[in-house]
Amino acid sequence: MKRIHVINNDFVNYMKNRDDLYKDQLTGLPNKRALYENYQNVGRSRLISFLYVDVDYFSGVNEAYGFSEGDALIKAIAEYLLKKCSEYHIYKIEGDEFLVALVGQNDENRLISTATEIINEFRNIEFNEDVLSMVKLSVGIIANQRSNVRLDSIIDKIKKAMQNAKEQGKENCVVFCEKQGDTRRFELESEMEAAFTHNEFVPHMLPKYDLTTGKMYGAELLCRWNHWLDGIRRPADFLPIMEQTGLIKDLDLYMLEEACKMKKSWEDLPLGNLLLSINMSGETVCDKELSEEILRIVDKYGVRHNEIDLEIKETSFFRREKAVASGLTRLIGNGFRITVDGFGSGCSLLTLFDAMGCTTLKIDKNVVKKACTNEKGLELIKAVTKLCEKLNFGVLAEGVESKKEENMLKKCGIKRVQGFMYSKPMPIEDFIKYGLSICNSDI
Repeated sequence: MKRIHVINNDFVNYMKNRDDLYKDQLTGLPNKRALYENYQNVGRSRLISFLYVDVDYFSGVNEAYGFSEGDALIKAIAEYLLKKCSEYHIYKIEGDEFLVALVGQNDENRLISTATEIINEFRNIEFNEDVLSMVKLSVGIIANQRSNVRLDSIIDKIKKAMQNAKEQGKENCVVFCEKQGDTRRFELESEMEAAFTHNEFVPHMLPKYDLTTGKMYGAELLCRWNHWLDGIRRPADFLPIMEQTGLIKDLDLYMLEEACKMKKSWEDLPLGNLLLSINMSGETVCDKELSEEILRIVDKYGVRHNEIDLEIKETSFFRREKAVASGLTRLIGNGFRITVDGFGSGCSLLTLFDAMGCTTLKIDKNVVKKACTNEKGLELIKAVTKLCEKLNFGVLAEGVESKKEENMLKKCGIKRVQGFMYSKPMPIEDFIKYGLSICNSDI
């Protein structure tokens, strides 16, 4: 019997570039996926310490000087940390957040000294002085954690320490201790529960566009906390605590109901047929009762299931693969659309997404940025796009901020996009005005 070997060149090219997915597209540092993989290989009885470095007021740099200057600043900070902490492992975790790791027994005072030097000497890096004057660094510290502890748990703790450093006036470092973390967590839990009662969680809308037609076809709901005292709080300040406490499930359902209310109120408007996307945590998707609650909420408002798009973070798939698969099967079976959010930032298992019945991949904004400056990044997007066409996946690119990026995506065959080039997130009232004004015009 003869064996026939079929070689899919698109898949070969994709696998060749897969190593790039372990790197942050902007700085070249190992990314969050690399962190999780390396942590698993440390060994179960080792000690490990972390510094969590956050760039305060970074959004102000983007607003005042543009995203290119913001990117340049992040690259400069990455280079600074590499030089300053040469014996440590440096990871780029989020847009303006870095994790510094050191394996082995460490003196807490030494970690504090290192963090203090990072903060104080940051002002001396070679960069635009006006930009540097706008930002500060805050550092959270956690020492000598056993490597058999879940990494998510350690990161949650060190984020609490970093948040406390910010609350003490920024340009501070704080060491995590259990009592301190539990007190702050209790305070935030109480505030968040009250926020649901007082409707302080509000959706902001980020439009999505079709490059083929030049029209808006949908929008993503992004949660903002309009705190009665502080005003608008960014998601990074409250979503991690919600994930720890289980309140994220309540928020997911709350945002879904807000989306359904909008769809119902827009029935007689040109906005009525827009596809609305709601972010869903892996915890919500895995819960059978909550999957049924999703169905109940949507049917309560008479919204068509295929006009609701549930966005699931790519990282949710490799943390609880079987449970997520089971939950998605129920939702897809009821006609909901499923988008894999942040594709390229985590595990990138196309075969898994295909088996689950996902409908759309949202390419991570950092992958988009790299493709404009790096041939490998460009080839990666082309290969992924071709594979998605063969698997009948839709493809959406996020974080588009320039005409150069848009033209590159068009050449790669991507038709659907979202990003600040077209619109920033906006409150519902502003979105309705905006949507009605462009219903019959191009982007």
